[in-house]
Amino acid sequence: MPEIVVETIGELIERLGGPSKAAEILGATPQRVVNWRNRGRITPALFLHNQERLKERGLKAPPEFWGQSS
Repeated sequence: MPEIVVETIGELIERLGGPSKAAEILGATPQRVVNWRNRGRITPALFLHNQERLKERGLKAPPEFWGQSS
């Protein structure tokens, strides 16, 4: 299955099922997920863990979402 590359953190959250489901999948609270969307950046410490979680679901997000360079 080809990976879907998401363009924004908001799109990522929606593809994961909304803030509550995204929080469950990405290891955060729903409020934290909403904060990520508002700030436009996900907690950098979660980068490697979340990349694997997204890959399992056929999704790919730019490393810049976590403040990483590509």
